[in-house]
Amino acid sequence: MVRKLGCMLIVVMVACAPRQRRSPQTAAAPQAPESVSDESSDTSSHTTATAAPPPVTQPPAQGPTVEYDEFRNHTSVKQELEIFVTKKGFTGLETLALVLFSGWPGREHFDVPEPVMLAFFSSSPDWVFLRSNDLDLLAGEERLSVRETRHDGNVRRGFVTENVSAVVTLSDIQRIIRGGKIRGRLGQVEFLVTPAGLDAAKTFAAAMAPREHPP
Repeated sequence: MVRKLGCMLIVVMVACAPRQRRSPQTAAAPQAPESVSDESSDTSSHTTATAAPPPVTQPPAQGPTVEYDEFRNHTSVKQELEIFVTKKGFTGLETLALVLFSGWPGREHFDVPEPVMLAFFSSSPDWVFLRSNDLDLLAGEERLSVRETRHDGNVRRGFVTENVSAVVTLSDIQRIIRGGKIRGRLGQVEFLVTPAGLDAAKTFAAAMAPREHPP
């Protein structure tokens, strides 16, 4: 009889013990997700409020870079022209850039300027201008053709970089600019000088114009 009462007492204690332990856990359980939900909602709302950036204004086209070398007593002028490739032909051309180079002896520019070099820089999976690199420019009724160009290039890991340069006079550049819209063909690749590129070419030509000697 005593054994039975002892077993019944143990069963009652075991049955009652979990009820006392679960009561605080059951009450606290819903609080954790509520606090996390509040924090996540606050964070998301805060992120959304700060995610929208202010409107960005496109900067104006930069003028030519003019640098004077006092060791050589020479001034160099460089201007990149924005171009857009309109026809790649059968090439795998990826990028093409055009930069104008020129200069004059001394710091002040009073004499006839030096020739202008049109330098094209390209990147592609394979050679593009190795065998064909003649340059033709067309602006309205004005035309300019250069058959004696200089080609150079390097094979790198997975791509080829090339440089094709043509030498013209400042009067050639001024004549092409007066024609308005400039189109070009380098080898098999055709391109268009954008309006921003045309404005940059005009700025370059103005910087290269000789100044009058002081009285």
